Amino acid sequence: MNKVLTFATGAAFGCAVGALAALALAPHTGEEMRGLAAERAGGLAEDASDLGAGVASYARDMVRGVKGKGSEVLNNVRGNSGAAESDELREKIEAARERIAKQVAEAEAASEAAAATV
Repeated sequence: MNKVLTFATGAAFGCAVGALAALALAPHTGEEMRGLAAERAGGLAEDASDLGAGVASYARDMVRGVKGKGSEVLNNVRGNSGAAESDELREKIEAARERIAKQVAEAEAASEAAAATV
């Protein structure tokens, strides 16, 4: 019981000294501190509101841009789906296949010739 009483007395004394130090060293009165805190809180709320409005505006602009690009791509796809373009594309693909096959055959022939000389 004696240890508890000693601890409680020390804690009470420490609280009293801390309170006196806070009162003596405080740069502003309590009313002034509350006013400063309210001003800062109001400023933070305004900054947060401005930031939110900026983010919302940026998001709207991004959505508009993506929608515009999507519409542009869709119109290009729709415009290029004609039969003439499809036939032309098939011809180009077939010509590319023939060139590749010719290059592969030439490479195989060169490889066989090199192997035969070794």
